[in-house]
Amino acid sequence: MKRGQITGYKQIYFIIALFLIAFMFVYLHQSFKQYSQESFECTSEAYQEIMIAKILYSDCFTYTDPSTESIIPGSIDKTKFIQENYNNCFNFLIKKTNLTIDGVSIGEPIYDPISINKTIWLYDGEGKTPNIITFMFEEPEC
Repeated sequence: MKRGQITGYKQIYFIIALFLIAFMFVYLHQSFKQYSQESFECTSEAYQEIMIAKILYSDCFTYTDPSTESIIPGSIDKTKFIQENYNNCFNFLIKKTNLTIDGVSIGEPIYDPISINKTIWLYDGEGKTPNIITFMFEEPEC
């Protein structure tokens, strides 16, 4: 072989190697980009804990003591536990959520939900009773 042919073959191998390295770089870049995006989007546990805290500690459903005019955290006023209050307090929600106490359910119906139970004090016109609230959340997509 002549010297020019050897140089030509080396250039072809160099171009092929460069193409493969560029393809591998683009593939790895997309893989890392997709992984980091999924890790930021999949915040279902944090979302669930924030929702539980908002329901149990904000004034949307919690019982307000008439003598002190302060809310009692971890308690639910049965008269406030209605769909209208849910819609007003949680109009920012993008994921389906459902709450159930004593067979009364508010929120959106969910097929195959993740359920979390919490013990609360339920206040009605007759007094307070210990009860369980069931939080149902949509299955995360990630």
